[in-house]
Amino acid sequence: AFERRRLRDRALRNEARLQAFLDNTPSPTFIKDTEGRYLHVNPRFLQAFGIDAAAVIGRTDAEVFGPEQAATFTGNDRRVLETGAPITFEERARYVDGPHVSLVTKFPLRDMHGKVYALGGIATDITGREAAERQFRMTFEQATVGITHTSLDDRYLLANRRFCEMLGYSREEILGMTTRDIAHPDDKDQDLQQRE
Repeated sequence: AFERRRLRDRALRNEARLQAFLDNTPSPTFIKDTEGRYLHVNPRFLQAFGIDAAAVIGRTDAEVFGPEQAATFTGNDRRVLETGAPITFEERARYVDGPHVSLVTKFPLRDMHGKVYALGGIATDITGREAAERQFRMTFEQATVGITHTSLDDRYLLANRRFCEMLGYSREEILGMTTRDIAHPDDKDQDLQQRE
């Protein structure tokens, strides 16, 4: 009886620790059964979507979200359950404050025998990063000067429209070249000396 109580107390402590972790994670997290019904969502999930637990627990995406959003979530869940492996998806969702883009890592949860009994997920909001990337791309492309990004071995990774126009190459041609390929012959030796 003592051993049983000790094991039960240990299980309760572990469960409380896991619950505290999930409840205090700043990212939306969820657990769904293999039929897609929500078993758990954390407070950040509820806050993001502006709903309460009673509107989610025991329900499917189709019952909680609009058809388009539910179809995306459900399709991605299905892929994880079919492969039995974690997969990260870029998902768009309508939060209470508007549309958001998140990287959502979904993973199978297995019982002691290795059988998948549920699916877990953690969403990382990248809405701000996506907006910054859009702004960068717009600035990069609309610059009146030639701009490039190169790798450590001097291979062109990015080239804006103006750079291509200045050199008379297409973007595809530039991205197959190195800086040495287009350098003036007199500058090649000087460039190599500066790098050494």
